[in-house]
Amino acid sequence: MAIRSLVVTREWSPSRFQSSLELVGFAVGFAAWVGTNVAWDTYHPAAFAIISSVVATYAAMYFILHPRAYRYWGFRLPDRVEGACTGAGVAAALLVAALLAAVPVPGVRGLGLPTLCASPSVYLLWCIVQDFVFFSVLTGHLRKLGLTPAVVIGASALCFAISHLPFLGFTSITFFGGLLFAWMYVRGRCLYAVTACHWLLGLAILG
Repeated sequence: MAIRSLVVTREWSPSRFQSSLELVGFAVGFAAWVGTNVAWDTYHPAAFAIISSVVATYAAMYFILHPRAYRYWGFRLPDRVEGACTGAGVAAALLVAALLAAVPVPGVRGLGLPTLCASPSVYLLWCIVQDFVFFSVLTGHLRKLGLTPAVVIGASALCFAISHLPFLGFTSITFFGGLLFAWMYVRGRCLYAVTACHWLLGLAILG
């Protein structure tokens, strides 16, 4: 009787020192993004282009140097247990999106927000950038430091919300969205589902 050998492939993950170092870089970039938006009192198109380019370069570097990094960053399908949490998050987001589309949120439309939703494909790309930064990278590094899931979810949601300044009303709304997205990612580790929910909710609120 032949004995089948099992080869276990270890999933790649950054070291604790690397995570700490990159969190410092994240803090610097995050402060620059928020400070620029507050100073201009809006989102400048150049800032979108710069941030997107930096994030794309960062991701490409990891995927070239570490071919299995894509799984760590959430570019994967969840397993059965993770899928249950992911499915619950998707269902909740779809329900909220349907309600928001039917009943406009007071104080959101007409705030002078960027018209990204005028081009759903461009808005989808921006959602991918945001979700990769705040939920793949940030939650991954915070968990690597040993923080509890609750702290990781809260911190990621808070940073996600603050990134929407200087629009205070919109920032408060995105905090609750950030809690859902961070919970979905921490529990399911599937960036595809998070981005789909983010995109649909954004279109429902801003469209």
